[in-house]
Amino acid sequence: MLGLYVHVPFCAQKCNYCDFNSYKIEEKNQKKDYLISIKKEMELYKEEFKVAMQSLQMINQRYEVELPEDEAAFIALHFVNAELNGDMQGTMQMTKVVQDILTIIKNFKHIDFDEDSLTYYRLVTHLKFFAQRILQRDRNTGNSENQLFQVVKEKYKESFTCVERIAQYVDITYGYPISDDDKLYLTIHIERVSNN
Repeated sequence: MLGLYVHVPFCAQKCNYCDFNSYKIEEKNQKKDYLISIKKEMELYKEEFKVAMQSLQMINQRYEVELPEDEAAFIALHFVNAELNGDMQGTMQMTKVVQDILTIIKNFKHIDFDEDSLTYYRLVTHLKFFAQRILQRDRNTGNSENQLFQVVKEKYKESFTCVERIAQYVDITYGYPISDDDKLYLTIHIERVSNN
């Protein structure tokens, strides 16, 4: 059984006894903008969001309340935290890394992702674990067989150039140099998703 506490971090006023991460609403659209960004993140966690919507329906029925659909996004993030053995802040950071890399790919390759495709799902899954390694400073010490790396690099030049942009972003932003293994797998995933 998973214990769950859902907390929207905006309050009419900040209570002096509250130790939760919360903020007094200063601007009219502050909460709305926050919820829009959370919903955008749910694009990466479609399965978790689907289960969270079912959970929200059960909560509404059981307790005879009508919680807004926005709460499902927060429930889904708790599911993601549990899957990754992480915390909310780590999940939010990981999500930012994944979204930034997806934006780099989308802009560099001039493509719109088919978010229902298997290749997109595989790319996002790979990026989630890649982002975890970046944030945990866990170096991928394996080095691909040099010959295979060279073949992929030459065969998929445009996708490899995109990976070089990603490597530059990751190194500048997180101080994390990407290994040849990471470059190899990212190149293959990017090539597949751009040809889908």
